[in-house]
Amino acid sequence: MAEGMDHGGLEAALLAYDGKTVSILSAVRSAHGADPDILSKLVTLCGHPDRLVSDGATWILKAELEAGRGLDGRQTACLLAALPQLRGWQGRLHLCQIIPALTVTDAQRATLRDWLAPFLDHDRPLLRAWALDALCGVADGAEIAVLLDRMEQDPAASVRARVRALRRP
Repeated sequence: MAEGMDHGGLEAALLAYDGKTVSILSAVRSAHGADPDILSKLVTLCGHPDRLVSDGATWILKAELEAGRGLDGRQTACLLAALPQLRGWQGRLHLCQIIPALTVTDAQRATLRDWLAPFLDHDRPLLRAWALDALCGVADGAEIAVLLDRMEQDPAASVRARVRALRRP
């Protein structure tokens, strides 16, 4: 999406998000979901300087992808370019959860590995668990075995449960 593109009220709607009330995000999604440019707008807003706008945009983007929509190569590249701007743990979590839905190049896999690796030591267990899940999707076989061995020692039950799920055939 081009810099300065009109977000059609999406950004203003996301400014109402308080970081907790998911019904606000559901209402924003319902109001803007028919917009043919919604995915491009959301991808751009993922890198928004306001953490709550970014968190809300990632939540809606995740919901759209879970509903069967997909990003094209340009949108994926834009999303990956926004990764360094993500500050909130919730936005990072949402992106970890959607990485398996992305079609990425080898170079983009390397970018994702570099972005995800520090989250294995994050203080939030859910972020550790889903960063591991996403990393296993972009790593090679040898890396995956090492990651799973390391993370099965994690003190959080949610992380160990994710390891067990990832080890299942």
